[in-house]
Amino acid sequence: MSPEDQLAVHAVIARYGHVLDTGGEPFATVFTADAEFVVALPDGTVSRSRGIRDVVTMLTGAPEDPRPRPDRPAFSHHTTNVEIVASTDDSCEVRSKYFRLGPPGVAIGQYLDTVVRTPDGWRIARRVTVPHGG
Repeated sequence: MSPEDQLAVHAVIARYGHVLDTGGEPFATVFTADAEFVVALPDGTVSRSRGIRDVVTMLTGAPEDPRPRPDRPAFSHHTTNVEIVASTDDSCEVRSKYFRLGPPGVAIGQYLDTVVRTPDGWRIARRVTVPHGG
């Protein structure tokens, strides 16, 4: 994987928080059309969303990509410790840590992503969110 591709992968991972918090760009700049989003809770509960429409609904509560989102100023999503752990020319596995500030407090966890090259650039094809703590 070239250094330019590595930077592009890091950029799409970072863009997620901006898109989720402010809606300045569409979720299509982050996820593939057929993306899968999995939330694996510490109690063993797993929820899945498939396809960008379902992912957007799960993340925002609206089936369409609402932009901008001035009603979300209390949320602030941050992704850190981004590491590409395996890669080919057109896909990679990425792990990172996250923290979210906002009601009802601080949430922390890990993202396990499959990121793929598309005609529009690198996009997340699968995200597994593993929250930590209570």
